[in-house]
Order: sequence, then structure tokens, then C-alpha cells
Amino acid sequence: MWDLYSGAGLFTAAAARAVGPQGQVFAVEGSPVTSADARVNLTESEHVRVTRGDVARILTGRNPARRRHGASRGQKRPRCACPSRTS
Repeated sequence: MWDLYSGAGLFTAAAARAVGPQGQVFAVEGSPVTSADARVNLTESEHVRVTRGDVARILTGRNPARRRHGASRGQKRPRCACPSRTS
């Protein structure tokens, strides 16, 4: 599930509960402050990935993913399981 313009993760948390640990939620937020808040708010949700960046650029692959929830500096980031854009 995608949560675009996710802010601090209010709806992301609800989506995470809805999909359960077998699902995955990909949250994208442009603000460095609110994306950091989302990482803190969702720290216990292992199946949630928070990315800070421009939504349009993330969706088109023109913006490299920035530091995600669960990845520390120097650690290789997991590949995004996001659907590819084919058109």
C-alpha cells in the first residue's frame, strides 16, 4: 500500500494495521521534519518504509530514495518493492 504525502504517518499507521505484517506500506513525504516524525512514530512497524522526497520524482524514479526507516548510515538500503512504471 502507498501513502503519498504521508506527513507524520497518521494514515500510514492505520494502513500498516490494515495490511498487517504480511503486507507492506510505502510512505513518501517531502518535508524533512514530518518524514523524521513519521520514522519515529512508525519505528515499531517493520513492514513500513518511510522515504523523504518529492512524490512525483519518487514515482517516476527520478529521485534517488533517501534514508529510509530501518536503514542506518552506511547500511545498504533494501530495494524498493514498489510497482514499476511501464508507460
